[in-house]
Amino acid sequence: MRTADGPSRIPILVESKRDADGRWPLENPHPGQLHFAMDEGEGRPSRWNTLRATRVLSWYHQAQRLAASSRSR
Repeated sequence: MRTADGPSRIPILVESKRDADGRWPLENPHPGQLHFAMDEGEGRPSRWNTLRATRVLSWYHQAQRLAASSRSR
């Protein structure tokens, strides 16, 4: 995943969506009828978005550490 400003913008973009409780809200829910509700509604904290966001940040920071360690060799 890259942005116009490069991969260094990824954590800034992801973190900017985090709420005061450290969770990410549901934005842009799927239109139309749902078979079951997975979250409490638009704008409310989403456990699935929080899981995805924490994984993205973890992968990003892990890649940064690996890149730094390979440069120091």
